[in-house]
Amino acid sequence: MGYFHIEIKPLQRSKKAGTVCGDCYSFFRTSEFTVIILVDGIGSGVRANIFANLAAGRLKGLLQKGISLRTAFSALTKTMHEARGTEAPYSVFTVVQILRNGETTILAYEMPEGIFVGRHSATAFKKREFTLGSEVISETNLFLEPGEGILIFSDGISQAGIGGKTTLGWSSEEIANYTTSLMFDGVDHKSLGQAVFDKALDLWGDKKGDDCTLIGAFCREGKVVNILTGPALDRRKDSEVVKN
Repeated sequence: MGYFHIEIKPLQRSKKAGTVCGDCYSFFRTSEFTVIILVDGIGSGVRANIFANLAAGRLKGLLQKGISLRTAFSALTKTMHEARGTEAPYSVFTVVQILRNGETTILAYEMPEGIFVGRHSATAFKKREFTLGSEVISETNLFLEPGEGILIFSDGISQAGIGGKTTLGWSSEEIANYTTSLMFDGVDHKSLGQAVFDKALDLWGDKKGDDCTLIGAFCREGKVVNILTGPALDRRKDSEVVKN
């Protein structure tokens, strides 16, 4: 039985050259799904980087232990609610889970809505907002087919150029429209993330801007590879095993 493979391309730039980024990302795969985590730590620099990595590490650890996506997300959201306005580590985050059949769930806490990239055009996520404990989160559900994908990003992308080349930043709808224009111009899917990222940096120009992170995740048909390695348990069965 075939499956869909997700190719992931992260792009990142710190607010100030030569300093650590206040955003962090992580991803991992199992036999059943692919998970992508993007976290934006409050502030910038080392402090924000530590906050972001703490949140990403906790979420990844829970999911790898078999905790469900919603339970793990809810636990971290509860912690962030308690930390809001205090000196405790605080971050906002997006987590994506893509099953091997392309079924995709995106949960976001105080993060910009991402972009769905179809074969011929792009649109901002159709999100559903609801209350989880005392916090409002958003959920997007969709199916990815080969040749389709998503772009998720921190607010360094969605606020690009704010107060300068853009008045209120670069909204998800505007990013989707720009992505569609790139596709009309013949830019292939593998290059879309880089083109959108470069445009955001251009909008910031010489301003200090913000930490910028964008992750592209695109679906293709999976390719199964079988590898035999190591000494044979019983060399008399070599021909039979290789033939099988």
